[in-house]
Amino acid sequence: MKSNKIFIFLSIIVVLAIIFGVRHFQMREDIPENTLQIETKEETYLVDITQLSYKQVTGTRVNGKGEEKQVEGQGILLKELFFQQNISDFSKAIILADDSYQVEVTAEEIHQEEKVYLFYEENELRLIVFGDKDSKRSVSNVVEIKVE
Repeated sequence: MKSNKIFIFLSIIVVLAIIFGVRHFQMREDIPENTLQIETKEETYLVDITQLSYKQVTGTRVNGKGEEKQVEGQGILLKELFFQQNISDFSKAIILADDSYQVEVTAEEIHQEEKVYLFYEENELRLIVFGDKDSKRSVSNVVEIKVE
């Protein structure tokens, strides 16, 4: 009797999770491949990531265990990308990956020299915030940025 109640309870939870998951992905806006969507209060920009001006970047980031890892690749400063799109008045940016993982970067961090980059790797963008104590803000497959 008790195991039936547990089974029914777990079944209900699984069904609800499936319903909410499907609804979440149906409501998400599809962003074309090789495109980054930048959303501000006034406007939404679609940026072709293959046409951005990347430069060679080398730095060190720290993972969750505190271990340092050398990072090297083609990247663009987030502040440079915003400058190219004429985005100047903001307090933070929310960076979203294709799997809905999101992190926040403040305007102060974005304006610091050599701190917040979008790396171009295998037709995808990766956010890297140099100087973080761990790599929670190292976001793979960035598809959208909400500027607030």
